[in-house]
Amino acid sequence: MPAALEAVDSDGRRVVRVLASLLLLAVAALALRVYVMERIFPPRILGDEMYYVVVASNLAAGRGHIYGENARALRPPAHAWLLSRVTNPDALMDSERTSRTGRRGVHLGALRPLLAVEVALGTALVMATALLGWGLFDRRTALVAGAMAAVYPTFVAYSHLLWAETLFALLITSALAALVWMERGRVAWPALGVGALFGAAALTREIALPVVVAAVFWAVLTVDASERRASAFRGVLVLVATALVVLPWVLRNQAQLGRILPISSVGWIAIGEGNSLDGRQWLRPAAPGRSVFREEVNAISGEVERSEFARKRALETIAEAQPAWIFTKLAHNIPLLLSPDVFHLYKLRNGSYGDVPEVTRRMVAVATVLAYAGVACLGAFGIASARRGNRRLLALLVLGSVLALHVVANANSRFRMPWMPLVIVFAAHAVIGGRSLVTGLRPTERSGAILASAAVIAVCLSYAWLDWS
Repeated sequence: MPAALEAVDSDGRRVVRVLASLLLLAVAALALRVYVMERIFPPRILGDEMYYVVVASNLAAGRGHIYGENARALRPPAHAWLLSRVTNPDALMDSERTSRTGRRGVHLGALRPLLAVEVALGTALVMATALLGWGLFDRRTALVAGAMAAVYPTFVAYSHLLWAETLFALLITSALAALVWMERGRVAWPALGVGALFGAAALTREIALPVVVAAVFWAVLTVDASERRASAFRGVLVLVATALVVLPWVLRNQAQLGRILPISSVGWIAIGEGNSLDGRQWLRPAAPGRSVFREEVNAISGEVERSEFARKRALETIAEAQPAWIFTKLAHNIPLLLSPDVFHLYKLRNGSYGDVPEVTRRMVAVATVLAYAGVACLGAFGIASARRGNRRLLALLVLGSVLALHVVANANSRFRMPWMPLVIVFAAHAVIGGRSLVTGLRPTERSGAILASAAVIAVCLSYAWLDWS
């Protein structure tokens, strides 16, 4: 056999071995998530989880995407729609009244099919993280990143939570991975599929829209000048496909609400809450100012009117807070976004898992915080070192646009979760690089990684001091 064919055959066998390893990893991740779900079942649902359950029930019962009396586009539709595919409204809700309002009456035992969907999404997220690592780096990085994602406590926990973050994390990670692989192949035919993934992600969380622009910008910027026109063409196809996926929902909102509403009406409400900082608490998103703002918004009956009121109030509040506004938001929202107080810890504190022994609560909290701090710090060094192929630029553009939006609007640790797969990929890169990766950093790169790691550690220590002192 010629040497070239032997090399191709050997590389093919390595690919098959990696795929087999990833399949075994998926099985292990699935087993872990099923085990945890069964141990905590049935969990009490909290906050926005109720929204998604109620809207899913309304969709399954044929009442449409509606929450309460007239909230027809409060949040993006994709997650509630997905849950509605497995929802039995008669089994889930006590009556038609409670299925419309969602204030009470959810039969927790009927949540099992919905949680099974979350388990499947959480398992698929492990594979998407591995594929992103493979596309950005190599097969070894894919295996390490997949293994880290499989056991990362927050990912395991979100596999039985009914917030939209797990679906969004899967879609946005898959979209980024598909974009990276498309650019590696320098072919245009996957562009529509890449855009469809970004569009589906946008219908789960609107923040996908600035991220797709950042990712396409990265793709065009990083190719050679001779290939830039072809890359720009692929980027345009991605953006057009993204818009086409989102467009039907925009038209639906126009027909039902009588105004252009890109995806949801919660945007300005979130910005208003995030800028109602009176009585703010360190590392806690709740504050008296937010409660007052929310009461004022909820007192308005019309959905469009609520959004308009929130917009005017948010802009007034921001204008009144100048010129120190941005510094106040940076000091407040960055710690909230970096906080290790993820929502399964919040549920533990609020009794959503029943009577859990204190020692178990502490063990889960310690494991969660240490895993987060370790991944974040390793990710900082991995990003700092990934100068080849401008992979570092992709992380900085994506994470930077997310950070900027949440500084301007509102922030909590739940909003960080969908971006941790990207951080885990760079953390895996750092693990593989080891000491040589650190010693190979330039002084500015090392300083940036140390500064980012110090910020994460400082927030984690502040959280531990507040909760355990």
